[in-house]
Amino acid sequence: MRLLIDLGNTRLKWRWWDNGRLLPGGNTNHFSGHLQELDYQLRSSAAEVAHIAAVARQEICQDLGRLLDEVETGQDWLITPARGLGLINSYPQPHKLGIDRWLALAAAYAETGRACCVIDIGTAMTVDLCDERGQHQGGLIAPGPLAMARALKRDTSLPAAAENLPQTLAWAKDTEDALQYGALHAVCGLIERSFRLGRLRHGCDKVLLTGGAAAMISAYLDVPHEIDRELVFKGLALHAAAAADEAEADRSS
Repeated sequence: MRLLIDLGNTRLKWRWWDNGRLLPGGNTNHFSGHLQELDYQLRSSAAEVAHIAAVARQEICQDLGRLLDEVETGQDWLITPARGLGLINSYPQPHKLGIDRWLALAAAYAETGRACCVIDIGTAMTVDLCDERGQHQGGLIAPGPLAMARALKRDTSLPAAAENLPQTLAWAKDTEDALQYGALHAVCGLIERSFRLGRLRHGCDKVLLTGGAAAMISAYLDVPHEIDRELVFKGLALHAAAAADEAEADRSS
């Protein structure tokens, strides 16, 4: 039994991996006793090792590390490589590409075997593309829809954005709605432009959406797309399978 952990900017998410099977886990945010449920599960279901994709603040990572030490679970903190899981990294300093982005793109490419455009919509929104050979083409980072609206509230005298989501995206008739609509339009515009460029330059036939806000944004998009909120975990599962094969080879030698 291995533990797969996606430690994001605002949420801790985990799944279990057992002999090639991806099993349910849990998730919580960083401000509500984020380790309590994981602590309970670890003490009732021993894990040989935890494979961790972390982009959270250092203190959050340290809290998780201490918990894993307490329950004597091995720790594998992933660092984005120059090459691996079928992909070739385009970054001159490979480790600077977020590991969650790398894993999501690797999972998408492993499933399709063709050019992919993966967009993760959460606190931040990231875009990554690879061609049909698995060559990473680069990416983009922008605020997610909630972060975008909150930034204006924080840095200007504008009010908070409306919380109710529109049925369709159009022109707003008051300031609160205009802030909400504006953030949604901006996010959709980036997604739709990314798809057009991916199709024009690399033959991408759709966008793959993941992340906590993927379903919310999906309703407003005018481009071919699919939602797969497990892409990062599927990438972690690819890594876990390779690590298990390597450990078995070491035991056999």
